[in-house]
Amino acid sequence: MYNMTLTYKELSMNGFMVATMEEDESIHVVCTAFMGMTLFDFTIKERGFDVNSCMDQLNRPVILHILKKDLITLFTRNVKSTFKAKRYSEPAKTKLGYKIRTATGRAHYLIDNNSKRVNHVSISGGPLRAEFSYSDEAILIAHPRLGLEMTLYQ
Repeated sequence: MYNMTLTYKELSMNGFMVATMEEDESIHVVCTAFMGMTLFDFTIKERGFDVNSCMDQLNRPVILHILKKDLITLFTRNVKSTFKAKRYSEPAKTKLGYKIRTATGRAHYLIDNNSKRVNHVSISGGPLRAEFSYSDEAILIAHPRLGLEMTLYQ
């Protein structure tokens, strides 16, 4: 469960997001505003993504596709144990970086040298470019070109 702020252009909503693992290995994600309105309700399956409900402002094919990719990236860990990555050090040498070529573009991962935790993920791919920033207080998911931003507070 996360406290959440969702911003899309001029729309900004505060609420909470709950993600639960179902018996059939699917993940049920519900996002509700504090005033009780459901922003979206999705089910992530191994081979699919169901939209149970979604508010009108977010119910657009591009936005649904982005939310699908973001939630799958956030809540699933279906990463192969071996993959080709180019390793590099950040100029300050406090973070270790990995560049990975994906089907939709490139991904850059920055990992803190001390804690060995992911600090930042950047996924390219045209207007669907995403930035994931992880800290002890929050996870920020931003899509600068579309004006879509989701902040999840731990």
